[in-house]
Amino acid sequence: MTFNYVPFLRLIVPLHLLIPKSMQKLSAVITDDHPLFRESLQVFLSSHTCYEVVGQCETGEEAIELATRLQPDVMIMDMRLPGISGAVAAAYLRKKYPAMQVIGVSMSTDSVIRRQFNKAGVEIVLDKVNCAEYLSATSKT
Repeated sequence: MTFNYVPFLRLIVPLHLLIPKSMQKLSAVITDDHPLFRESLQVFLSSHTCYEVVGQCETGEEAIELATRLQPDVMIMDMRLPGISGAVAAAYLRKKYPAMQVIGVSMSTDSVIRRQFNKAGVEIVLDKVNCAEYLSATSKT
């Protein structure tokens, strides 16, 4: 049996296209007005889950700007933010980027906050106490 040698063609391919989807991390932006929460969640997500935090911010306006610039897979958004609320920012992002997942977080996940996030198109609303645990568990499925 004879093989013909074909010189390898050098192609420039983005690295993420060579890695199977199941092994890729989901890009995420954290929006919360408490720096300690943002930093803690970023450290946890980066080391324990399939999420790669590509940005963080503290206002709804900054969230929209970062989402537009970075196009993350997931936005983790607090409800109570300086400027526009998390629900208003989430509604804008869900409308403009339907494939982008928005996860709502708040110290209190009472029915009013859930309803506001749900009206904005946010299906997952977590309390900050259990947020990391939920994200860790779901990233393993």
